Amino acid sequence: MKVGIVGKGGVGKTTVAAALAKALTDVGYEVLAVDADPDPDLAYSLGLPESPTPIVERHELVRERTGAEPGTTYGPVFKVNPRVSDLPDELAVRVVPGLRLLVVGSVENPGEGCFCPAAALARRLIRHVIADRDESVVVDTDAGLEHFGRRVLESVDWVVVVCEPSVKSMKNARESVRLAREMGIERVALVKNKWREDAPEPDLDVDFELTVPYSDKLVELEMEGRPVWEDPVVRKAGEELARRLTR
Repeated sequence: MKVGIVGKGGVGKTTVAAALAKALTDVGYEVLAVDADPDPDLAYSLGLPESPTPIVERHELVRERTGAEPGTTYGPVFKVNPRVSDLPDELAVRVVPGLRLLVVGSVENPGEGCFCPAAALARRLIRHVIADRDESVVVDTDAGLEHFGRRVLESVDWVVVVCEPSVKSMKNARESVRLAREMGIERVALVKNKWREDAPEPDLDVDFELTVPYSDKLVELEMEGRPVWEDPVVRKAGEELARRLTR
């Protein structure tokens, strides 16, 4: 089971990714949660006290695997398909039994560009864990739509689009569904997060929708550094999402 979590920034992708990863673990899956956000914080939603250094910021590793200095772009020649098969086992950290976290990060900062050694390593690694690893994978992507252009999710079993009841979020969700379908991803789900009863329905071409109401408890847990699944609302949503993705 390989799942990509997508959506506009701030809609709750990381919360959904953490809840789904834990729910899959609880029903017997070995799960690798991948944080592919340029501002990685999936570790905190999983209840870890700190986040590991993103792989794109491990400069010695980037240099070793690509043959080029991190931060360079088009000038030097570097390996665009570096060796990555050993990295999940070496660098993923254990969260709970059956669940590990791999913090990849994403190179989208000013001055870095999208075609640089660190970005090449990150893209190759994410594609590897999706296409070649045996365990289930849940990828918390960066905000927006760029991951579709980079095609890092093209081999996933499911794309889960997360949106909240706002015009901008639903516009992003609509584009995410369209791009996923155009990329050939057959199974797409929608999580309507922090939803209100009076919110308009997105009416998107998805296989199923899951509605998650706003929860004050989640804010409290995040302030205390506790895992998001300790919120009954979030835990129930993760369990239902896992059930529907795997049936």
